Amino acid sequence: MQHSMLIPTESPRPTRATSGLKAVQRFAQRDGAALIRVLRAAVGPSGVAAAERLLDSLWSLEPQQDEIRGALENLVQMTEALPPTVDQPSAEPDARCDDLDNAIRYFGARLTDLAGGLATG
Repeated sequence: MQHSMLIPTESPRPTRATSGLKAVQRFAQRDGAALIRVLRAAVGPSGVAAAERLLDSLWSLEPQQDEIRGALENLVQMTEALPPTVDQPSAEPDARCDDLDNAIRYFGARLTDLAGGLATG
């Protein structure tokens, strides 16, 4: 009976940094378009550009965590700087401002969590 020359090896365990990057990529796949819509409505072109910087850095051939973390932190600062919009009339006739407020709060909290996940990596 011959012995196999193949020796089983352990597959590398994902690090916190790798897990954080995967979480940001999943978020971008699921919510990237909605993030851009909310930032377009709340901030304007600079918000869209900031979200696109995040998406571009995520899908580059070799994503750089520092660049991704910086883009996330920039978006967090942008959402934190926004005033509440519930009491302001919307420029769009059918838009509901409280929905925009809720979306801003959701994305602000989610982006903060994702940036924290990369920071601990």
